[in-house]
Amino acid sequence: MIFKLYAVWDGVVGPKTYFSSFPMFILLVVSIILIALVIERFIAYNKRREPDANRIVKETLTHLREGDIEGALKRLGDQDTPIRNVLRVGLQNAELPPEEVEKLMYARILNEKDRLTQRLTPISVISVLAPLLGLFGTVDGLIHAFHEIAVTGTGGPEVVGEGIST
Repeated sequence: MIFKLYAVWDGVVGPKTYFSSFPMFILLVVSIILIALVIERFIAYNKRREPDANRIVKETLTHLREGDIEGALKRLGDQDTPIRNVLRVGLQNAELPPEEVEKLMYARILNEKDRLTQRLTPISVISVLAPLLGLFGTVDGLIHAFHEIAVTGTGGPEVVGEGIST
């Protein structure tokens, strides 16, 4: 398949290639879009990744036990990672009752979840539609194969097989 893909791009293979049918061309385009979306999400997740979240939580708890909220906030810094953002909201509102702080932190958790799951919908839609596009290509190939059988009056497994595979 890789050889055929290169051959199509080099213009070596004739019109009856792997991507000659419209459904296969659409599947190729959708696959390229999917790869781009996955790469984008991978980069976004790596930017927001906290390499040692347990250490951050432990250090924050140590500062809290000592009553040093300002020190804990300084330790969190201004890095934009989900765990730091949630802890920062809790520390910035430490003077409120614990129930209110918990609600604020939970709201921030939901906000961080939304930020992490954005742009995942197109990936899931493409992953559902891609097999259907492949099936549509198979049906399209069968229609062309049976049309060739009807026009030429000859047929056989090789004609139907060629229609299915393209």
